Amino acid sequence: MAGRFQIDVESGDDERFVAARDELVDGFAAWAPSSLPGSPEDAGVALDWKAHYADGDLVTWSIADLGEFALDWCPRKLSLPSRDCPAFLATLGQFFVYLASRGLLGAGGAGPEQLSSWCARHVNRFVAEMCDPANFGMAKGLFAGVGGLENPPESPDEIEAMIQRARGLEPEAFDDIVRGSLAPGPLDLPPVARPEPEDIEAAAAEAPILAQMATWHASCADPGLALTQKGNLRLADARVLVRELGTGEEYATEIRSAQELPELDWQMRVALRSRVVRRRKGRLLAVATWTKTGVREAFDRVADAAAVEGLLHPASEPESGEVAHNLEGETVELLLVVASGGGREIDIEEVAAAVVEESYEPGSWVYDHHLELVRECLDRFERLGLIQQDGVSTERNRLGGTRHVAGRLRPTAAGVATALRWLDAVGLRFPELPDPASATAGELVDLVGSVGPETWQEMLAVWFSGHDDAVGALTGALRDESRAPVDVLSVLSVLETAAGAAAPDIVRGLLGGRWDGVAATWLADRGDTGPLEEKPARALVATVELLAVELDGDGAEAMVAALPSDSVGSALDEMWRAEHPRVGEVLEVAGRHHPDKTIAKSARRSLVKWRSRSGGVR
Repeated sequence: MAGRFQIDVESGDDERFVAARDELVDGFAAWAPSSLPGSPEDAGVALDWKAHYADGDLVTWSIADLGEFALDWCPRKLSLPSRDCPAFLATLGQFFVYLASRGLLGAGGAGPEQLSSWCARHVNRFVAEMCDPANFGMAKGLFAGVGGLENPPESPDEIEAMIQRARGLEPEAFDDIVRGSLAPGPLDLPPVARPEPEDIEAAAAEAPILAQMATWHASCADPGLALTQKGNLRLADARVLVRELGTGEEYATEIRSAQELPELDWQMRVALRSRVVRRRKGRLLAVATWTKTGVREAFDRVADAAAVEGLLHPASEPESGEVAHNLEGETVELLLVVASGGGREIDIEEVAAAVVEESYEPGSWVYDHHLELVRECLDRFERLGLIQQDGVSTERNRLGGTRHVAGRLRPTAAGVATALRWLDAVGLRFPELPDPASATAGELVDLVGSVGPETWQEMLAVWFSGHDDAVGALTGALRDESRAPVDVLSVLSVLETAAGAAAPDIVRGLLGGRWDGVAATWLADRGDTGPLEEKPARALVATVELLAVELDGDGAEAMVAALPSDSVGSALDEMWRAEHPRVGEVLEVAGRHHPDKTIAKSARRSLVKWRSRSGGVR
């Protein structure tokens, strides 16, 4: 079976692929009920992707495969009206059921219950991703730009009219489509709290770079410092400044130009660009207006100048005077850490390794080199006043020099504000963290999973203490059936700490709704067994809910490991009775992945009973 539907188009298997694709699509069309939401050819699109962009195994699909196809490739490449998107994904779910029913679905991937369940649960997200212009590739973007996405042409005349509209696009409009198609997809950035203006100014005043700029200004007071014919400092003046500024370049004794002192040369360029000093008639002179500049403006000017002149590598010829045009990839990664890390300490080694591993293989000399560059960039961040570092030590590297190791960093208020401003300039915008005192219950629950658990717990406590109707409002927000189960479970896990004695009343308000079983077991764990005694089946529903969350978060192995060890057999035997939309999926995964053959068999028997009762996959 694997050989029959395993295709390698790069080796010339095109004819085999067409034959295999036609066989599967035709078989699906003959099997499909008349109520099939879309066309059997929708499955052919998925098979095209599997052959040309994935592993070529047309009948073996993992959840990762399905997610990449539906949420990455389709939004970028597939032109489909939004009204047809739900039917497309639903039809794909039915295609997996067809493969299983004919014994064609590969055993090495996910099962039909899991695959069809994923399709059913991701319809809304699929539609949103398919309609977001930020996801469109060039062809799809152009197609949408001339109105072809929502109203596809249906005749030769309509096709010709669309081509003429494309040819008639203004050059600027065409360029915007091309630039949008080449840009990376949007990042799902967490909400962050904006620092208060007074905290930003206080942190800016402590920035070491401002003290160094003051030294430059004082050293260049009238009559200033003489410059060489090339506009550089004379060596004698450079050596004095090295000591006064603390650049760490006192060791450089055998040099012929001040340009060979990289830190001093960089600082001079920053001082020139931020208008602390200026060149005039062969001398470096202080700019008189600098001393009248406010702390916040001075900090922003110097920080922006530093970004343009290079934060990671020296920018000998900056692309322009705009920050957005001069930020490098690794620098942007570090700025993302600074912007989202306000108020907490972060392990420097973990940050540096995470940034470098995006592009280089650990253990290689290139990796080690870039690791050190990132650490040097963090040192520069510290001199700029963007972060503070503690516990940093040094050790010998493989080339005989020194490298920084260990330590923790903490972004300053000025650093968070600057990082947010710079990232916004390159199109990376962090949502603003709402003030818990004025936020609604729904806004607060929406933050679960977007901020750290301790931060969220603190926000909930603040919100709870400031709202007289807190119990009713939070209960109403949690009863929303569209919320992700993991978010509701996260709220319940910290509810007692934040809400205190009111927590049981909030949870009781969830009985009878979408989270009925979870609420009943939460109460039973705390001594109120009444709801479970009234409806014992609630425990089975809660178990399914918890296992589904494990499955979505960490995969099949994690779900199997989360099965109740003391009663796993009996739980699976009875699970088919649970009234929950993901029963079949959970039983299927347990039957396919549990290492204990007896338990796996019990799950499969229960799955058969569930299918008989519910009319699920046969």
